[in-house]
This record gives sequence, C-alpha cells and structure tokens, in this order.
Amino acid sequence: MLRPALRRLRWEAVAAYGLVLAAAALAYLPLVGQLGFYNDDWFTLVSKVSNVGLLRMHVIDRPVMGLVYTITYRLLGDSPLGWHLFSFVVRALGGLAFLWLLRLVWPGQRRMTLAAACLFIIYPGFLQQPGANNFSNHFIAFFLGLSSLVLGVKALRSSPGAGRLVMIALSAGLVLVYPLIYEAMIGLEGLRLMLYWVVLHPAEKQTLKTRVRSLALQVWPYLAALVGVVAWRLFIF
Repeated sequence: MLRPALRRLRWEAVAAYGLVLAAAALAYLPLVGQLGFYNDDWFTLVSKVSNVGLLRMHVIDRPVMGLVYTITYRLLGDSPLGWHLFSFVVRALGGLAFLWLLRLVWPGQRRMTLAAACLFIIYPGFLQQPGANNFSNHFIAFFLGLSSLVLGVKALRSSPGAGRLVMIALSAGLVLVYPLIYEAMIGLEGLRLMLYWVVLHPAEKQTLKTRVRSLALQVWPYLAALVGVVAWRLFIF
C-alpha cells in the first residue's frame, strides 16, 4: 500500500512541476522569436559603443549587479533571442523554486500550491519579461532569493546533522548575494520570518515570548547575514 501511494505522490509532483513550466511556456514563448530590446535594455549597447564596461557603469550604485551583468553579457552577446530565452529559463526556475517552497511550508495542500505557483510564474512581473536584457538581473536575484528560502525551510524541516548545517550555510550565503544584485529583494527576508513562523507552528500553550525566542534561534544566521549586507551598503560602500 505504501509503495503505490509514494508512486502516486511522485508522479503528482512531476505533473505539478511540468504544469508550472507549461504555464510559463504558454505565457512567454509563443512570440519570443519576434521580440527585441526595449526600455532599459540599452546598457549593453552603450557599453559596446562607448567602450565603458557594464561593471564600471554600475560601480556607483550596484557593483554586484554590474558583475552579474558583465558575466551574462559575455555568455549571451548581442542576440535578443538569447537574452529572452535566458530570462525565461531563470524565471521558470524561480517558479519551480516557488512551488517547492510552498510545498515545504504546506505539504498537504497540493492543489492550492500548484494553483499559486501557476499564477506566480506569470504574475507579478508579466510586463517585465520582454525587457529580458536589463531585467535578467532582477530575475536572477529573485531566483537566488527564493532558493535561499527553499534551503532555509528545507533545513528547518530536516533532522539535525551535517546536511542541515550545509543547507543553512548555503541559504545564509545567498542572503549575502541576492540583495546586493537588486536591493529591493531584501523584502524576501521579511517573508522568511512569516514562513518560519508557520513552519515552526508552536503549540498553543506556548507564550508569545517563547514563540519569538524559538523563531529567533532559527533565523539568526540569516539576520546576521542581512545585517552584514545592510552595514556594508550603508556605511562602507
């Protein structure tokens, strides 16, 4: 009885992730070959004609974004199609990470989490997808932030041991990266607090003080990384 049930769950998960990818493909790929560069996609063109590198362009406000942009440009070049496909892949990975995150927090809500992930892969940011060149940086930061949340919640649901410590270290390490690509993503750390509160699910007899202390014991590595990022941004950079 157990094996058929596990097999059904496995196939359901494969189908769910496949549906999220299908929703993304239907939303973004039908006309992808006709898209070009739009709006703020001028950075790479200016870099090429002015001989001023993307890193130098961004060093005054977002040097980590400039580094990511430089690496991406070296890989993709000047082809609009390459940028659009790359941004689609990153966004799709973010949608898969979001579904994984939801199912870690609410493992019994398969239909709800699937519906939420299918909506998420399209909104928010549907109108930003055609600006694939410039917004690729945002999609990368968003994917890394979601990956940090996935690793953190996965660690929270794992037994103590080396594997859990590795997941915590990787999750906290990503906190040192993704807000520096695009600082607005820092709000994901507020989401982390809410998700951890749900996952920890303290017993009703516990006091609020006990619940807060339990939460603090779990989130301090990420808060420490976040404080380091904010301190560097405000007082050093």
